[in-house]
Amino acid sequence: MKSELLVVRGLAEAIFKDLFEMYPSIQQGLRRDLSRLHKADLVSGLPFYTITLPSLAKYLHTSLDEKVLGAVRPPYLGAKSKVDLRPTFLYDLWSKVFKEDGTLSDEVDVNAILALRQVFLFAKKLRVECEERYTNDTILQFREIEKSLPQPWEDTWSSDTPRWSHRYGHPIWGVPNVEYGQSDMLEPDSLSRYDLDLNWDGFRRFTARICSQFGELDIFGLKPYDVADANASDPFVLRPKHGPGAISDKSDYVKHDHLYWTHRLESVFPYDWFGSSNLDVPEYVIYREFPSRLHAVPKTQSGPRLIAAEPTAHQWMQGAVRRFIEDACEASILGASIDFRSQDLSRDFARESSHTGSHATVDLSSASDRLTCRLVEYCFQSNRSLLDALHACRTRVVAISKDDDSDIILLRKFATQGSAVIFPVQTIVYTMIAAWAIALTRNLEDDFDSIAGLMNQVRVFGDDIIIPTDSYPVLVRLLTSLLLKVNASKSFANGKFRESCGFDAYDGEDVTPAYIRQVYGPAPESLESVVECSNNFFMKGWWHAADYLQKTVPTAELKLVRVVETGSGTFGLKSFSGEDVSHLRSRWNPYLHRDEVRTICVESRPIRARGLGEGSLRQFFYDYSYSNSFVDITSYEGGEATRPRSRKTTRWVEVDDTSE
Repeated sequence: MKSELLVVRGLAEAIFKDLFEMYPSIQQGLRRDLSRLHKADLVSGLPFYTITLPSLAKYLHTSLDEKVLGAVRPPYLGAKSKVDLRPTFLYDLWSKVFKEDGTLSDEVDVNAILALRQVFLFAKKLRVECEERYTNDTILQFREIEKSLPQPWEDTWSSDTPRWSHRYGHPIWGVPNVEYGQSDMLEPDSLSRYDLDLNWDGFRRFTARICSQFGELDIFGLKPYDVADANASDPFVLRPKHGPGAISDKSDYVKHDHLYWTHRLESVFPYDWFGSSNLDVPEYVIYREFPSRLHAVPKTQSGPRLIAAEPTAHQWMQGAVRRFIEDACEASILGASIDFRSQDLSRDFARESSHTGSHATVDLSSASDRLTCRLVEYCFQSNRSLLDALHACRTRVVAISKDDDSDIILLRKFATQGSAVIFPVQTIVYTMIAAWAIALTRNLEDDFDSIAGLMNQVRVFGDDIIIPTDSYPVLVRLLTSLLLKVNASKSFANGKFRESCGFDAYDGEDVTPAYIRQVYGPAPESLESVVECSNNFFMKGWWHAADYLQKTVPTAELKLVRVVETGSGTFGLKSFSGEDVSHLRSRWNPYLHRDEVRTICVESRPIRARGLGEGSLRQFFYDYSYSNSFVDITSYEGGEATRPRSRKTTRWVEVDDTSE
């Protein structure tokens, strides 16, 4: 922990050196701010940089969105005086953004906003182990959220053989149990949670029209909605796939051996079709259902990320359902709003909206943990085959304890993070809700074609939502009614600040800060991380900070790192002056007839574990042959790839080689 603190403290000083050159006229005030920074970290240590400073950025974001400094101030941001409401800490930078009375300046210095955010956020994503109390708090929050959700409807998600029913009324609470003409005799609050004016029956019809475009999912393929489309008429073969994540039923065998299957999977995805390579069920297969297992994965010092390791069989079929959903979604009207493979459109939308103010960016808090089974069932109820598939591969029990299954929870949420289907399912559900918010705002509830024509006004990637600003209040109300929670500190609709998919913009300008993610250490990957972070600071103009990070690498290694041009994908330190290898050993390779230099590289090669022969054959069929028209057996590598082992090495590379 001490080494991290020293590096972060030194990086903070380097950032202030860059600020001295950016704003020489306020250098004296910035030096006082740096002194305050040092005094604060002597008391709080590393958490001051990783937890306290990032919390100050939330105050800045909220103030930019509301166009006035907030009345409730976090520590270190007290007003300079009763007359001058601008914070004392980094006062000169705040003065370039806000007036003396706390209102937004008529001519905002966007670079000052970037500078404030850089100071506040540079260490936010530093990967360090958080204290046990933060991990316990995160797990406790997971439990509390789970308790707050309603149980799935009877004989549905918690049953081995679900009996789906048509759902009407509110997606969570159903139809109010009130006799016709009696509602006016009840207390006003007794029907408040149903939000009847949001036209839930219209929402049900809207989601049904969308799901009908997905087609039917069965073991033989996809029956397309538009049979006139020549491409859509081709049969869609379900392609199961294992993800890279851990599994909860780990044994001495590899994932593709499929020692276990479940009766729920068998009812929809028979083992002989999806688990076997020869349409047979081997004798060693056991029908048993395992729970998922919750793991706390390091994220930030303020708390870990909770991800559940799925059972092998579920992970395998979740991959198939995920591919089906993504391809079907692309062919529906949702394709105008969703791109599962790229965040670039969301980022471009956020930049444009920060200038025009036409759209709001919305972020949800604990989005996957609050997505109930009832809401998923309601949204997909018109496509029973898809519901059956989601039910079959859903893990309904999660184990909290690390050593045994004694501490287990029967899930009320649809799925935990770690399930392969949670991301596409929540993306689709939130897109439907966002589209319905537009329909309610513009009185288009019964005009499906008009709503379809406005789908390009919505962008959703996971829990990052972009929607027209006039529909933002309705969207917040819809989400709240569905037991989802809008993260107010990361949602923006009023000012010129927007944030989406890790990209931050103000008035059309990029104000995304550079981050330090890992300090140099014995792990070979740390060299890659430091070089990448240094390049990020360098490309954003924080040159003293970039130089400082480079100097945290031992000189013997740093002098072996090549200098590459800014557009190169080669490992090395970026430079606007182009490639420079004059500091490296060079030679002429007479065999390849090219100039080469000796440089340091970080090589990562996964170790592949092979299991039973049938599992390897199955892996070949699904992982390789589906994506290759002409199969080159000699280039195929089977087996389960374990965590790659990295090592630093030096090798001769071509001078103008831009490949990794």
